[in-house]
Amino acid sequence: MSPTESSRPRARPVLACVASAHVHLVYDDGTSEKVDSKYASEVRSRAAQIDRRGAWKKGGSGAAFMGGGAGMLWAEDRDDMPIVATSVARGRTKNEILYTLRTPAVGGLFALDLTSHEEARVFHGTGHDFQGLSSSEFHTVLATATMQGKMRRGIAVMKDDGTELAQITEGDSFDDDPSWVPTPPVGGKCVHELVYSSAGIGRDEAGQFAGLGPRSVVLLDAEHGTMKTLLEDKDHDYVCPRMSSDGTLYCVRRPYVSPFEKPSATASVKDAALLPFRLGTAVFNYLDFFSMRYTGKPLASSGSTKDRAADARRMLELGNLGRGVASLERGLTNDTPSDVRVPAAWALVSMTPRGTPKVLAERVAAFDLSPSGTVVLTDGASLFRLEGSKEKKLADLPYVTDLAAL
Repeated sequence: MSPTESSRPRARPVLACVASAHVHLVYDDGTSEKVDSKYASEVRSRAAQIDRRGAWKKGGSGAAFMGGGAGMLWAEDRDDMPIVATSVARGRTKNEILYTLRTPAVGGLFALDLTSHEEARVFHGTGHDFQGLSSSEFHTVLATATMQGKMRRGIAVMKDDGTELAQITEGDSFDDDPSWVPTPPVGGKCVHELVYSSAGIGRDEAGQFAGLGPRSVVLLDAEHGTMKTLLEDKDHDYVCPRMSSDGTLYCVRRPYVSPFEKPSATASVKDAALLPFRLGTAVFNYLDFFSMRYTGKPLASSGSTKDRAADARRMLELGNLGRGVASLERGLTNDTPSDVRVPAAWALVSMTPRGTPKVLAERVAAFDLSPSGTVVLTDGASLFRLEGSKEKKLADLPYVTDLAAL
């Protein structure tokens, strides 16, 4: 954070969020500040030191010896190493938040003290890609979503000190967005129930990944291993589920677009006519990649930043975090709020145990419930608090992919 931000008296933030792949704190007066991770700074510093030690390989006779001049074998863009935040949650105490970071090789869980702004490393290691994080005020177990192989994701739990990580869902599915149900202990025993979104994986005749089916909401008893589908619809995705203490389910409903629909005859003719243009575009983008890689300059500087920074959440779901954050940081400057807001069909809905889904707000990219039951949400460009049927703006902050109401 800047000296001006760090010198002003800090009130307690009302929410924490992941925006443009960085953790931000948002205050009730409409201000926000980015959390500068000490761990991320250390990783980049070590990478820069390694890069300086190998500088002889990038220029002069050393580069000639390595065969091809600067940038051929050793161009790794160390200063731009992608270290991205993937999720955020309320902490183990009321004065803390938890968040997950990912580097090209290592994933980790970190805690931030909201008074001192000191960062503590809870867990990190190679081969871990945490996406989605949930804590509970009633027990000391965290829930998260982790990749299982190349294109599968499952729900995992661990103690809030980072130990005893264990997978609790497996199979050919994409499980995401875990959230603990706020159930007080029963008879002195903790209840470990959570809700999450789940989509089946579709595969082609060769067994290769072909797409995801509609996302449904599942209630899981993590202790006994029982599951119950709460909400599903062949025409919609239900994502980011949260459940209140009275059993009301909240989630974001989005239109489902099937990847398995056969194209019409008209579409086939159109595809054939556009084939030369699309092939030329692919070749240009291929050359543009190498131009950016080795010279730092694109072949063309014109074009819509909206295209370069489109759908950050989808990039996160597919694991392209490094490419995603680079696109975001290049595309932030010229986008307008209308470019960033999600479609009106992305709606926040609620459903009582015996009711049907009721629309509470439109244009909702992500949301969370505070411990008191207050709803905070984002439309992709700004953050709001839901007060009855009205939305009160908290701050303007684009590309929010996850948030935690404090």
